Amino acid sequence: MTARRIFWKFYSILLVAVALCAGVFVFIPNRFSRLLAVAIVAAFAAYLVALVSRRISHSSSNMKSGLVRLAHGRITHPISPSDCSEFPDLANTLNQTAQELDRKIQTLVREKNEQQAILSSMVEGVMAIDVNGHIISINEATESLIGVTEDEARGRPFQEVIRSIDLYEFAKQSLEAEDTVDGEMILKNGEDRIIQLRGTVLHDINGQKLGVLVVMHDMTRLRRLEKARSDFVANVSHELKTPITSIKGFVETLQDGALNDEANASRFLDIIRKHSDRLNAIIDDLLTLSRLELEDRKTEVTLNDVKLKDTLQSAISLCSSRVQNKRIDVTLRVPPGLVARVNRALIEHAVSNLLDNAVKYSPEGSAINLTARQDDSETTICVLDHGAGIPAKHLPRIFERFYRVDKARSRKLGGTGLGLAIVKHIAQVHQGSVSVESRPGEGSAFTIHLPRINDGF
Repeated sequence: MTARRIFWKFYSILLVAVALCAGVFVFIPNRFSRLLAVAIVAAFAAYLVALVSRRISHSSSNMKSGLVRLAHGRITHPISPSDCSEFPDLANTLNQTAQELDRKIQTLVREKNEQQAILSSMVEGVMAIDVNGHIISINEATESLIGVTEDEARGRPFQEVIRSIDLYEFAKQSLEAEDTVDGEMILKNGEDRIIQLRGTVLHDINGQKLGVLVVMHDMTRLRRLEKARSDFVANVSHELKTPITSIKGFVETLQDGALNDEANASRFLDIIRKHSDRLNAIIDDLLTLSRLELEDRKTEVTLNDVKLKDTLQSAISLCSSRVQNKRIDVTLRVPPGLVARVNRALIEHAVSNLLDNAVKYSPEGSAINLTARQDDSETTICVLDHGAGIPAKHLPRIFERFYRVDKARSRKLGGTGLGLAIVKHIAQVHQGSVSVESRPGEGSAFTIHLPRINDGF
């Protein structure tokens, strides 16, 4: 359409020039005058041709500038049809094309941002690998698993970034398979992590393989929880079965005739009573733990401003008989007027458990120090004894339920194996924690850390 318009402009100029020349020859008889008139017509026609050509050249230049802007991504600067009067249809077409490109680019950017947000928020690690074994992309969860950022990993060979033969073999197997592949491996990166794997082949629109997408789910914590639950069930069964078996055995012995033996009958009944007390203590501690876990989840524990000195003295009183029997000196050091926002009954329970443990594992005539301190961020309560101490290998698990360093000695001393677990949960319902420092032969220091909480808690 534009070429035809230009053609007709030049053709019209040519026709007008020819018509004028023909009129000159018809109406002007003088030869010199004819030549002069023809020269004037030719000059005027040349001027018109030059004027039209200049306008076409100007329009072409504007079109070229618009195309250059479009090529450099400046889509929001349209080509004005008034600047391209010789090519108005082409200018409008290019502007429509630019608008459509801008719309599609914005759609692609929005979809990319949405995908990036989804990948970033996923707890599962996601890694894309091309058919040549080079990493296309990874998300933040994968970065934390392998210890490498996406910028460092992108475009590099897989084996240079992740030195795991098991993961490499899984990715290779997934690329060769047609369906989704599932697997599991142990990723050794600082600490061993149990990783559940799922691999899916990536295809383009023509069905050609682009690579493989590997999704990694860290199952370490879940497996630890499963093991802890399994150990807990086994420990509960064992702890309950032992006294029940003893009670049943002595009852059967009494029924078989020992009841008539006054001396043995009295001894057997005393043993039955002790095992019954132990069963009752275990059940009470289990109920306490269950209640603490429920309060921890619902955060319904009531906190009040409490003078710690009074609370700690009450805890010492609860253990006074055992302290006196072993002639142990308990020293209390608390700054005057120290006040903490806590649940008094729970803190008293936790401290009495720590004192009870300290008394059990301390030699006669030794000393126990109970101290409390407060700074800008937390309040700490520490129970320090000079007893047998705890080997370092046991410290990470000392607060687990039914975990004992010396099982035989603990049962002999009447422990249920739940005291330190209760202390840990009491600290947790206060949004705090508990720690231990110990060396064999030098004693142990158990510390309850309680964050300072304002009235808005």
